[in-house]
Amino acid sequence: MQRRNLEYFVAVVDCGSISAAAQKLLVAQPSLSRTINAMEKQMDCQLLERTARRVVPTATGRQLYYYAPVSY
Repeated sequence: MQRRNLEYFVAVVDCGSISAAAQKLLVAQPSLSRTINAMEKQMDCQLLERTARRVVPTATGRQLYYYAPVSY
């Protein structure tokens, strides 16, 4: 997993939404969504629970967030 992907994931959790994180990171929202989906596929688990307005980390997502050695 690339460090950039971890930075993106941390930003999504901190911002509470993929679109807000995309604005903060200056990346396109579809690209950020694809990155998060690829991470979930690579790890074979769901990292975020998505609702219409927010995302919240799953138990696995909280662990990844806690141990991610990044700040964006």
